[in-house]
Formats: sequence, C-alpha cells, structure tokens
Amino acid sequence: MSKGSSIEPRPADWNLTTGDLFNQLMEGKRQKVGNPEIQWARDYERSLLPDGIRFPKAGDVYLALEDVTVHVLTSWAAPFTGGGEAVFPRGGKIRVHEEVTDPRPLGIHAMPLDDPSVHFSGATPAEQSSPLYRGCCLYIETALIHTGFQLLTP
Repeated sequence: MSKGSSIEPRPADWNLTTGDLFNQLMEGKRQKVGNPEIQWARDYERSLLPDGIRFPKAGDVYLALEDVTVHVLTSWAAPFTGGGEAVFPRGGKIRVHEEVTDPRPLGIHAMPLDDPSVHFSGATPAEQSSPLYRGCCLYIETALIHTGFQLLTP
C-alpha cells in the first residue's frame, strides 16, 4: 500500500472493468463487489483511455457526431429510479449538467438540450404522463464522449 492511501496498488495483471465485476456478481462468480477491486477496475478503465484525453467538465456542451446509444436515468417523486438505453440522435446536443467531482471521470451525467430539430426522450410517453415522473438525464461514458461527440463549448 502506498503512503496515505487506503487502497492497495492495482496488480500489474489486473484487466477487469467495473462492468466485468458486476457481471461476475450476477453470474454468481462473486459474493460481493467492493474495494479494492472497484478502485482497481476504475484505474484499469482509465488506463484504456487515450493519452491526453480531455475529461468532461460541468457546463460542457457536446454535439453528437452519429447516432449514439446512451444510458438513460429516470427520476421519480418516489423511492426508486428507472432507466435503460436509448439512441441519442446525430446532431443532438447535450450539456454536462452537474459538478464533476472527479477530475478524471469515467462517465458523466448530461441533459439533452432543447433543439426542435432533434426529437429525443429517454422516457416513454406513459412514464412522462405519470404525476410521479420528474425527468430524465443521460449517463455517458468518457470514452464515448471522446469518440461519438464533439466539444462545442469548453
């Protein structure tokens, strides 16, 4: 362990992502997922990003260069959330909408910007008509921001 760190250094041969860890959990190959493995997985995922990559920051606006499959998180006036995946269309714009506390985030939460030429909603019409529905946001991995989007405003 390095001085001042409570997490052991990542083993040199570590090659699992957080997704891999949770898949192993779902398959019954793991009893739990926690530290230090989560931190090792995050460090490994960062090592896969291109050198010199610009990490997204709060307020950044990006343009989708192609149709992009994104994660959608729905919020409710209830003790649960929902979500899934949706295709965000080419030409659509997003804004990173919250303070990014990690200087090197593996993903960010973003809001689709209102653009009448782009029709997108991550929530179904039935969800949107519910009195408990409070909106949706997108979760987009930094690697996908780098390959599928263009930064418009730093």
